[in-house]
Amino acid sequence: MRAFLLITWNDLRQSFTDRTLLILMFAAPLAIATIISLTFGGLANESNPIDHLPVALVNADRGSPIADFGEAFEAILAEPAMIFTGLDARVVADEETALGLLTDDEVAAVVILPQDLSRRLTGPADRGPANVRLVTRPDREVSGQIVSTIASGLLDAFSGSLALSQAAVFGAATAEGVPPAEILGRDAFTQLTESLQDPSSALDQRVIMTQSSLRSGGAGFNPLVVFGATQAIFFALFTANGNATSILEEVRDGTMTRLLASPSSRSTLLAAKLGSTFVMVLFQLVLLFIAFTGIGSLLEGRLVFIWGQSIGRIAWVLLATSAATTTIGGLVAAIAKSPEQSGVIGTVITMYMAVTGGSFGFRLQSPIRLTSAVHWGAEAFEELARGGTDIWTNVLAMSGFALVFGAISLVLFLRRFST
Repeated sequence: MRAFLLITWNDLRQSFTDRTLLILMFAAPLAIATIISLTFGGLANESNPIDHLPVALVNADRGSPIADFGEAFEAILAEPAMIFTGLDARVVADEETALGLLTDDEVAAVVILPQDLSRRLTGPADRGPANVRLVTRPDREVSGQIVSTIASGLLDAFSGSLALSQAAVFGAATAEGVPPAEILGRDAFTQLTESLQDPSSALDQRVIMTQSSLRSGGAGFNPLVVFGATQAIFFALFTANGNATSILEEVRDGTMTRLLASPSSRSTLLAAKLGSTFVMVLFQLVLLFIAFTGIGSLLEGRLVFIWGQSIGRIAWVLLATSAATTTIGGLVAAIAKSPEQSGVIGTVITMYMAVTGGSFGFRLQSPIRLTSAVHWGAEAFEELARGGTDIWTNVLAMSGFALVFGAISLVLFLRRFST
């Protein structure tokens, strides 16, 4: 154990006195993720935000004896052939399901019609306004504005005097099987039309739309989370590859030969090398995530825990991610025959995992993404940032990376040093 700790400490001391390595470990991912999130955060996933914009509609409106505006709103959005709105609406049964679709980025916004929409639109003005809710994603700001404009326009038309008068007359006439003229002569309809002529019955009085951004655990969707997590793991792979490659450099320089001649076992020496890499990667990820939290708080103007507040689960993901990246670096060093070859192989594998894991701003939907430690780690951190807890599959996947690659690395190294 003493030899293990001494070797680990010596490797860490050398690494943390290397200015170039420190820049690669901390400054580069921090700067890249921050710049990308600031530049493209509001446009994420919005390459073509107008054409067939996906929207979830929750129609809780129960209608009124005069008209059912919820049904009309649903028909217009869900039937593009009626009126082209540019929206691809999906009617869902309840708010929880709709917000789940928004969380999974299957829709750009959620429109929630209240139970009393029709009654407040067709009733006296003193009943107060109906509250239509619009929930959007911060990383789809443009889409949210488009949905808000379209929904407000439809509600404005519904709340207009002409639309309400026609709905009241023909709706009541159809329901009762009487001519429209008979409806027009009733006192109740006269009172209705008089209230509609009152300026107080304008849209801002009859219908209000409250817009909010989906946030879970106080953090919600934050471009800094998406880009920060992928960039942090991406550069952690570089760190792991570089530190594990130092084994080959020590073999070339003769340092490893002297260590192998010591009383310490070969497995202890190799475990110490991987152990120092693990500590370095873990330290790198922890500092980066703290720094990203600070940047996110500065941008928000208040303290925001962008990674969520489940400290225990965050720790599990950090440990599993560090273990996976460490053993990937160890495997690269075990396969390579020289430091130069290790650098080439490590770069290829790191870039592969970065591309398939979403480090460059686009996400592959192909199953190939499941072979990337970047994907598993970033997905887990994004789940925690949303306030979720379903990260154990990701932790198990990365633990699998660590066990398999770690075992292969040790076997290959032991075989190499036994000859």
